[in-house]
Amino acid sequence: MEGLCGERWALQAQRLKALCDLDRQLTECASLSGPSFGLWRGHDTDVGLLRAAIAFERDRQGIEPRGALRSSHPEIAEGRCGPELQQRHATLQTRAAIELRLLAMGGLAASCPGVWNGLDSDAEAIARACKFRSSLNAGLSGLGLTPDQTAHARRQLHDALSARRTDLSSGAPIGQACQQLLQRLVYGVQGDIS
Repeated sequence: MEGLCGERWALQAQRLKALCDLDRQLTECASLSGPSFGLWRGHDTDVGLLRAAIAFERDRQGIEPRGALRSSHPEIAEGRCGPELQQRHATLQTRAAIELRLLAMGGLAASCPGVWNGLDSDAEAIARACKFRSSLNAGLSGLGLTPDQTAHARRQLHDALSARRTDLSSGAPIGQACQQLLQRLVYGVQGDIS
């Protein structure tokens, strides 16, 4: 831009053209309002909150499918970046607390081998183990044992189940006999175990 008013005014005209170009580019970014949960508002965008939201999203994406946020993200937690991000933050905080509680149960791996595997535990295997425990409790309570005898029987069964897991699987002969015994204990079926 060459101006008749001198070099100073020519530079001002160039700056004004650059500002007009930036304004046009900002207008073209209007579609960012939805994906940014309304944080993008063109000239009225609170850049600090938008940066906080971007930092939170980067942190959140880095911890899928598990893990805790690396930063506290106060703007998000306080809801200053909107309810959607605040809810995501709360959900991740809750998930992190649950993961910590589950990781603290590491001792279960020794007493429940093949069932408890920390955060990688199979929920269906845990459900089957809980169902088995309920059935076992029902069967033992039906035997009319004293509390000491019941506790002793539980310890013996636990030791047998821990030491001979493969022998007790549903396909093994001992496992099949145990299933029949359990059925009879729970349902009161009479007769010899064959």
